[in-house]
Amino acid sequence: MRVYDADNKTLYLGTMKAGDRFDVPRDAKDPMINVGRPDKLTVTLNGSNVPPLGTGERAIKDVRVGAPAIAARLNGVPAASGGDAAAEGAPGNASGTP
Repeated sequence: MRVYDADNKTLYLGTMKAGDRFDVPRDAKDPMINVGRPDKLTVTLNGSNVPPLGTGERAIKDVRVGAPAIAARLNGVPAASGGDAAAEGAPGNASGTP
């Protein structure tokens, strides 16, 4: 999984295991995510689970994970081009699942 900002600065890069967690920094500029198995990722915003970022049939790339994008997902708003998603804590949070 890679989380990065609009300047292509990597905020997180690694393989998450069950129980791992990454909080997207509040000051991240337009954070996005690339992940190979989005169906195995739990995303939350302020403690609320967000619908999966993908089915797991294919990797996802350039999916937005800032608070506005994640809030839109929680409200059932369709993803924009490239998708809108999130990783909890501030803008969002991602954790691995078993």
